Amino acid sequence: MRWRSRINDAKSHGAAIVVVLMSMPMIVSCNSADSVAQQAAAAARRAAEAATGDAAVVAVSAAATAALAAEGIQLVAPPDCTRDLTINAEQATARGTVNCLARTRDSRAVQVTFDGSLSGSGCEGRVLINVQGRDPLTISALPKCNLGGVVGNSGASDS
Repeated sequence: MRWRSRINDAKSHGAAIVVVLMSMPMIVSCNSADSVAQQAAAAARRAAEAATGDAAVVAVSAAATAALAAEGIQLVAPPDCTRDLTINAEQATARGTVNCLARTRDSRAVQVTFDGSLSGSGCEGRVLINVQGRDPLTISALPKCNLGGVVGNSGASDS
């Protein structure tokens, strides 16, 4: 009998119950959609940061390899680099250090250190290259360094 009286009470408030019951799944759906959107945004941000960091490493590695080649020094393989960068993926900028190790064809150790900033409009900082048994090389500017186009449309245009 209790249930019957509750059902009768519910009938008199049926519209409110239906609205509440109908609205609840929609709220859950909106919360789920927001959660999925937040997860997707976080994943996109991590991917953009990784791409920006990878582009910074490539720029430093390429500059060091070219500077060594200009000195007649050939590497066995491209430098193996690590980075300690503060990255702003939205602006495609990175600031900090990139350290690389390599070996020359005649088995000399090579250490490359970059300390500066890289962006869509160019790069600032110096690259210090130490080759075992040689005087250090310093590159004061990274040629053709540009992180533009890595993330979004943040690079400088040529127009």
